[in-house]
Amino acid sequence: MYEKECASCHGSDGQGAGAESLGLGVLPPALSQLSVRNDGSFPHEFVRRFIMGQLESDVVDKTMPDFSKIGLRHVYPSAGADGEILEGAFTDLLSYLESIQDPA
Repeated sequence: MYEKECASCHGSDGQGAGAESLGLGVLPPALSQLSVRNDGSFPHEFVRRFIMGQLESDVVDKTMPDFSKIGLRHVYPSAGADGEILEGAFTDLLSYLESIQDPA
């Protein structure tokens, strides 16, 4: 899921330098730094809410797609009319993001 939905902007290594990020006008954050920026703890719920567009509008970067509205069509093109996100796959994505964290 990461490679299909996130790597184009956040880079295959999570460092925020994916090929699609060049035209955004803002550098996507390094996803490998989430724990470092959160006192050494991976912020599962924050990341979940951020991806799903469930944070206050002043917190969410407008260049980040709201996957609660667009779904994950690249990963699950026939998962439903809106490319709905399957909970198990979403949990796997969060686990993957936690596994690529740089040491504090």
